[in-house]
Amino acid sequence: MSADERAAVDRALIQIKRMNRGSVRMLEILGDLLAARGRAARRAASDRVTDGRRRITISSRVNRDVYERILSCKGERSLYRFILDAVLAECARVEGITKR
Repeated sequence: MSADERAAVDRALIQIKRMNRGSVRMLEILGDLLAARGRAARRAASDRVTDGRRRITISSRVNRDVYERILSCKGERSLYRFILDAVLAECARVEGITKR
């Protein structure tokens, strides 16, 4: 947990202690939030360790007009999904040509 997160938790605990009704439930909710944060931090740490073995970054710099064209064509898909779909479609096309 970062220093900012710890400070926020400390402030929340102080406020909860000042409450009379509902303070037990608020502590439960805070505990749930902290547990979720811990799970997310562990997952992120695990991903950092294994990501390099599983994935590689491919990127290219394009002219702004090409970028704007891609954005206008991608529709509801994310930019990542649009480009990945296009690359995989081209791979399938090339593989189909070379397998004949």
